[in-house]
Amino acid sequence: MATRDVFSAEELARLRGFPEITRAELIRYFTVTRADEAFLRKFHTRANVLGASVQLATLPWLGFVPDEVTSAPPAAVGRLAGRLGIAAAELAGYGQRE
Repeated sequence: MATRDVFSAEELARLRGFPEITRAELIRYFTVTRADEAFLRKFHTRANVLGASVQLATLPWLGFVPDEVTSAPPAAVGRLAGRLGIAAAELAGYGQRE
């Protein structure tokens, strides 16, 4: 059964993107621990480190990761980027191959 047969167009659009994030959610889910950082640093590019961190934080927040990782809330990306010492703009290159 195809996804489009299960979900309405509105539900699919919601699943492909990110909802607004509250300050409490930002602090609770988008705080990188030392163990998280050690895992994330195994990725080869800064874009992939940041993209993986967005996914890692989003999964417990929403229970899934939306299709468009690069459309994560700017506040969330900024928080992760700051902790990891990576420019938030690097996320635009996430998933691209050379």
